[in-house]
Amino acid sequence: NSFGKRGKLARMLYSTNVGTISDRSLARVKCKDKIIGSIDGDFMERLHKGDTFVLGGRVYQFRYARGMTVNVVASSSTPSIPSWVSEQLPLSYDLGVSIGNFRAIIDWKLSVDTPQEELIDFIKEYLYVDDNSASSIYYYFVEQYLYSMIPSKNRLLVEYYTGFGGRKFVVFHCLYGRRVNDALSRAVAYIISKRYHRDVMISIDDNGFYLSSDSKIGG
Repeated sequence: NSFGKRGKLARMLYSTNVGTISDRSLARVKCKDKIIGSIDGDFMERLHKGDTFVLGGRVYQFRYARGMTVNVVASSSTPSIPSWVSEQLPLSYDLGVSIGNFRAIIDWKLSVDTPQEELIDFIKEYLYVDDNSASSIYYYFVEQYLYSMIPSKNRLLVEYYTGFGGRKFVVFHCLYGRRVNDALSRAVAYIISKRYHRDVMISIDDNGFYLSSDSKIGG
């Protein structure tokens, strides 16, 4: 007799539901001396006193951290950090590279004018998604392809824009995971700060990072 789940997602579902060894450090979260869960170590480092975030479906306010233990209190206010940031699953480097490969394939198929129906069928088969999901993914890539270009594992897309109050932003689309993007963003920010002699703010996630400043920092 055998039991289980077949398909491409089986390994992902298995590894996210058993005690795998993670390449990311986790910090324990305590409320009234009781452990209520854990958060990513990188996420903990970005918390400031008074920040509110979601953990286990409830809102907590950050008080302080000692070592790898975070102390919080229950809060009834709206979270200042969205739930998709505080409770998101981390993106591994290998998964990021796989997504980059998929983007490169789609970019090539669009460049050779692959018929819409054929490309949507390819997306359905490649990603194991339904018709609606495949169509949404198709139109997402078409808009990106026509407007600018599609970033992939071998193509890092950099975009510039001016935000409210004239603040300048440089956005790097590099799907390599938070650890790689953290190191890359710090290196680029250091070079910019030395070249332009101004402070640069950094914000990162699994999909890339951006640098911002009150004055022009490139482009």
